[in-house]
Amino acid sequence: MEKVEVQLFAALTDHFGRNVAVELNGDQKIAAVIDALEKQNPSATGLLKDCRFAVNENFVDLNYELSDGEKVFVIPPSSGG
Repeated sequence: MEKVEVQLFAALTDHFGRNVAVELNGDQKIAAVIDALEKQNPSATGLLKDCRFAVNENFVDLNYELSDGEKVFVIPPSSGG
């Protein structure tokens, strides 16, 4: 089991706070981070499906394989004017 640090923004902080650690069992992909977050707070599931994810200042897809010490940034959709 590996712990991954996750930093959240905007409306997601209402569900999780600004930072959270999630434990991954075997699968080290971004999709596993989403699953772990949804288990921690099922009410955030809809919002998480619309988010973008970044690691090392680069956007990544759901199949990105995390390495030790990497931090995941979860960026929900935003609107502006």
